[in-house]
Amino acid sequence: MKQFKAFLLIVSTLVFVGGACGKIKTIPTPAAPQNLALVSADETSLSFQWDAVKDAASYEWNLTYIEPDSGLGTSKSGSTMTRNVTIGNLYPGTLYTLMVRTVSLGLLSDWSETITAQTTGTAPSPVYDSFEIPSH
Repeated sequence: MKQFKAFLLIVSTLVFVGGACGKIKTIPTPAAPQNLALVSADETSLSFQWDAVKDAASYEWNLTYIEPDSGLGTSKSGSTMTRNVTIGNLYPGTLYTLMVRTVSLGLLSDWSETITAQTTGTAPSPVYDSFEIPSH
């Protein structure tokens, strides 16, 4: 009778079965990135970095802007293989918040603490449509 070794990764239950028969190892959830810092800012971009996380394959990021008048948020998101990111096409003089999470072995960490940063320059003025009310 032939013997076989099995290798199976079950993400939903966080169990790794592989190598020698019968050995089971739990895959821990990766740690969230720490020490987010603003590296540079200009009128249309912000650059951030954070401490590397052991065994990280990549990092996902989310940058959010909350409009002061409406309270509605808009966001950009992406991923990077390094422990830093430069995000462009932003509004001048505008406040943003960033959070990052680790991707490792197909698992996601919790989101990091947020960091707030502002682009340089003057924020754009709101645009108002003008119209006339006809008199009767």
